Amino acid sequence: MYMKKNAILLLAAVVTIGMIACSPNRGGHLQGWELVWEDTFGTSLNTSNWSKMPQGENPRDWFMSDNNSLYRFHEGDLVLIGLRNSEEGEEVQPFITGGITTAGNRSFSSVSRIEARLRTIPVPGVMYNMTLLSPTNENIYINVMSRFGVDGFIYQSVSSDFTQEVMDNPPAMLMVTLPSDNYYIFSVELHADSLVFFVNNQRMKMYPRIETDAIGQFPFNEQEFNLFFGVSVNQNPLPEGDFQSFMFIDWVRHFVAR
Repeated sequence: MYMKKNAILLLAAVVTIGMIACSPNRGGHLQGWELVWEDTFGTSLNTSNWSKMPQGENPRDWFMSDNNSLYRFHEGDLVLIGLRNSEEGEEVQPFITGGITTAGNRSFSSVSRIEARLRTIPVPGVMYNMTLLSPTNENIYINVMSRFGVDGFIYQSVSSDFTQEVMDNPPAMLMVTLPSDNYYIFSVELHADSLVFFVNNQRMKMYPRIETDAIGQFPFNEQEFNLFFGVSVNQNPLPEGDFQSFMFIDWVRHFVAR
């Protein structure tokens, strides 16, 4: 997940879309889909749906913490926060970041549509993620939205054992020009033969199953995924000064085919 930025720029296709901040759209109606679960957060984290992401070896998880200061509620949004660690000592991490996962509570599989209404605050050295993670293979994941630092675009991408070897056939990434600070609805549909990505219900990218002798080109319909949202700190370069970052999550929804 944590690829070097220059490598990503070389691999990603680019789409530019002019979007204004999207409306809340709390009705949840989508043709062909039935809403089976949603979380609108409110004033507390529902522990039957979510747990705080633990610190881990993946760069995404290096600075994860369950510190309550990283999980706040503002006007109905869950706000995930990254901060410079105020504690001192040789073993103390320089940063602490907030993240949530459905692991152990709720999983998602084909055929499904997962979407969330999000806003991120641009901060140098920070990465924001909405990702579907395989619990059994760290190479298999679906980045519904990734934003690096103060970039004016987001990435939508897939990863598998196949894409680690053959990144460009079919293209595994799309770079979408998207101003920061606004709310957007980010979505992915998991089908038996494709993954389809959306921003504000506008179709952005389709990653297909293809005929190939290579193993593992489309493992996504064989997986149950955990949903992850989080703030991560990029090691190159590390943020400087009075570091704070914020990811606002208005709501999350899960649909199945009618």
